[in-house]
Amino acid sequence: GHSWGASLALDYAARVRFGPNAPAGIILVDGGMIEMQAIPGATWESTRQRLTPPNMAGMPVDEFVERLHSWNSAWGPDDQDISIILSNFEISDEETIKPRLTLDRHMQILAAMWEFPTYQRFSQVRCPVLLIPAAPPQPIPTEALTFHKNKQAGIHHLTQLKPGLDVEWFENTIHDVPMQRPDRLAHSIQAFIHKHSS
Repeated sequence: GHSWGASLALDYAARVRFGPNAPAGIILVDGGMIEMQAIPGATWESTRQRLTPPNMAGMPVDEFVERLHSWNSAWGPDDQDISIILSNFEISDEETIKPRLTLDRHMQILAAMWEFPTYQRFSQVRCPVLLIPAAPPQPIPTEALTFHKNKQAGIHHLTQLKPGLDVEWFENTIHDVPMQRPDRLAHSIQAFIHKHSS
């Protein structure tokens, strides 16, 4: 699972620990590593303000693509990456975008992320776990650095809950790991499966 999908994978592994449907292992890609309410000083209000996405409905496609390049200057998404990202939007005849995930539903997901008991769920998991956190490009901006340190602290806590936890940092990588590092990610997944296949 990637991002919020990692929390879903973690939740499933915690709930389905025995029987034929129990996972043989889970891989959490830059998600499921932090308990938001455990971050020092964090409140729902500050979290909501920080993570509420901009309203992009009605934005011209060309303007959105320009923003994608500026937001991801350290990565430099190519035409295929842009095409994948645009699949998250409906494109009108006037060539403006409308997110398929409405803002209301996005905020419901954000609220669920805020309430998710990451550490409790993690302590219930019986199968092997691979964490693949992304470390942002250097130099790390102040706001990103704070989040990065919180991620490091969260992972440290998880290694105490589950000794022997597999952790593989992807340095100089944005949150969208599967898009920026697809080959390396696939290799890491294969290696994890091979390690625990017995």
